[in-house]
Amino acid sequence: MSNLKNDPSFAKGFREAMRNLEVERRRAHLNSSQHRGDLIHALTSFAGYLLKLKEFGRSDRLYREAEMHADEEWKHVSPEIRVKLKSQRGYLCECDDNTDKAILCYENGLKIAEENDITWCETRAVIHNNLAILFKRAEKWDESEHHYKMALVILEAIAGSNNDKVAAIYNNIGTFYTRRDRLRSAERMFKRSLRIRDRFFKNDAHPDVQQSLKNLGATQQALGNNEGAKACFARVPKDEVLLFLSEVFDGDKEQIASFAEVA
Repeated sequence: MSNLKNDPSFAKGFREAMRNLEVERRRAHLNSSQHRGDLIHALTSFAGYLLKLKEFGRSDRLYREAEMHADEEWKHVSPEIRVKLKSQRGYLCECDDNTDKAILCYENGLKIAEENDITWCETRAVIHNNLAILFKRAEKWDESEHHYKMALVILEAIAGSNNDKVAAIYNNIGTFYTRRDRLRSAERMFKRSLRIRDRFFKNDAHPDVQQSLKNLGATQQALGNNEGAKACFARVPKDEVLLFLSEVFDGDKEQIASFAEVA
């Protein structure tokens, strides 16, 4: 991320975000309720730049300051903004490898959403998806599956069934079922993900399409469907298949060789 400092576009955005924050701080000092929302936006924008630079401490302080202003001026700050703040800070905690704190932030975001009847909101879907991933890593399977399903229901309701973000959720659920050795369920999820991504991107070379092809191919091979696996792997460069199999089987040459024969 340090290379970002040498990126002219990033550097320009960084400077503008920093200047804008100072402007909004002065305006909010003169009229708190009128400019509080703009200050919160400026705080989170600059915090986002710091997060990309992995300056977690400074970024967290800005997010906490934004939360403080939102709590103080809750009558003038929409609950959607407060939910988004919890989501952003949760992601920061994830990046800083503070899983427990990330879960707490995300769950607080869901609590605010529930208290304010915010259901069909993309930020809420993102929170559910991120919680699902964290619980999957912790092998808390029931919690993980619940949050994946909630993310899918919300996203399909607000974005439709042919959206690339919906495809990503299907793919994530597929990896979840793979971890649980529920390969038939995983196959269904990967097929749905690939079907959407094929329609959405219309390009085999797109990394998301490649991801779905590799996941579906490996799952079908594990289920003994060699023809289905071949059809998937035929659309992926050979070296990419071998790299994928090496990662899946953690360098197990015998397993890789077995799957590579199909590829």
